[in-house]
Amino acid sequence: MHQREKLQSCYQNLKTVKNYLHELNEIWNMIREMNECTKVHKFWSGLCRELQHDLWKEKLNPKISMLKKVIASVEILKI
Repeated sequence: MHQREKLQSCYQNLKTVKNYLHELNEIWNMIREMNECTKVHKFWSGLCRELQHDLWKEKLNPKISMLKKVIASVEILKI
Protein backbone atom coordinates (compact mmCIF):
# COMPACT_ATOMS: atom_id res chain seq x y z
CA MET A 1 0.00 0.00 0.00
CA HIS A 2 1.27 3.48 -0.84
CA GLN A 3 2.44 5.31 2.32
CA ARG A 4 0.05 8.27 1.90
CA GLU A 5 -2.86 5.83 1.54
CA LYS A 6 -1.63 4.02 4.62
CA LEU A 7 -1.58 7.34 6.48
CA GLN A 8 -5.14 8.16 5.40
CA SER A 9 -6.39 4.81 6.65
CA CYS A 10 -4.52 4.96 9.97
CA TYR A 11 -6.83 5.34 12.99
CA GLN A 12 -6.55 4.45 16.65
CA ASN A 13 -9.43 1.96 16.60
CA LEU A 14 -8.50 -0.70 19.17
CA LYS A 15 -4.82 0.32 19.40
CA THR A 16 -3.37 1.98 22.44
CA VAL A 17 -2.56 5.65 21.97
CA LYS A 18 1.12 4.73 22.18
CA ASN A 19 0.83 2.16 19.36
CA TYR A 20 -1.32 4.49 17.24
CA LEU A 21 1.23 7.30 17.61
CA HIS A 22 4.09 4.90 16.85
CA GLU A 23 2.39 3.83 13.62
CA LEU A 24 1.81 7.46 12.62
CA ASN A 25 5.43 8.39 13.38
CA GLU A 26 6.69 5.55 11.20
CA ILE A 27 4.56 6.70 8.28
CA TRP A 28 5.43 10.38 8.80
CA ASN A 29 9.13 9.48 8.78
CA MET A 30 8.77 7.47 5.57
CA ILE A 31 6.96 10.27 3.75
CA ARG A 32 9.06 12.94 5.47
CA GLU A 33 6.06 14.79 6.82
CA MET A 34 7.26 17.89 8.64
CA ASN A 35 4.14 20.07 8.85
CA GLU A 36 3.06 20.36 12.49
CA CYS A 37 -0.54 21.30 11.64
CA THR A 38 -0.91 18.29 9.34
CA LYS A 39 0.40 15.97 12.04
CA VAL A 40 -1.88 17.40 14.74
CA HIS A 41 -4.92 17.14 12.49
CA LYS A 42 -4.20 13.50 11.56
CA PHE A 43 -3.37 12.44 15.12
CA TRP A 44 -6.45 14.16 16.55
CA SER A 45 -8.91 13.02 13.88
CA GLY A 46 -7.70 9.42 14.15
CA LEU A 47 -8.22 9.18 17.90
CA CYS A 48 -11.32 7.55 19.33
CA ARG A 49 -14.25 9.98 19.67
CA GLU A 50 -14.10 9.94 23.46
CA LEU A 51 -10.51 11.19 23.48
CA GLN A 52 -11.28 13.82 20.85
CA HIS A 53 -14.12 15.08 23.04
CA ASP A 54 -11.85 15.12 26.11
CA LEU A 55 -9.24 17.15 24.23
CA TRP A 56 -11.87 19.78 23.41
CA LYS A 57 -12.79 19.83 27.12
CA GLU A 58 -9.11 20.50 27.86
CA LYS A 59 -9.47 23.62 25.69
CA LEU A 60 -7.23 22.22 22.96
CA ASN A 61 -7.94 22.76 19.29
CA PRO A 62 -6.58 20.71 16.36
CA LYS A 63 -6.12 23.89 14.32
CA ILE A 64 -3.88 25.71 16.80
CA SER A 65 -2.54 23.23 19.37
CA MET A 66 0.99 21.88 19.14
CA LEU A 67 1.46 18.13 18.67
CA LYS A 68 3.52 17.76 21.87
CA LYS A 69 0.75 19.41 23.90
CA VAL A 70 -1.95 17.22 22.35
CA ILE A 71 0.08 14.05 22.95
CA ALA A 72 0.84 15.06 26.55
CA SER A 73 -2.84 15.74 27.21
CA VAL A 74 -3.92 12.42 25.71
CA GLU A 75 -1.37 10.58 27.85
CA ILE A 76 -2.74 12.28 30.98
CA LEU A 77 -6.33 11.60 29.97
CA LYS A 78 -5.58 7.88 29.53
CA ILE A 79 -4.34 7.55 33.13
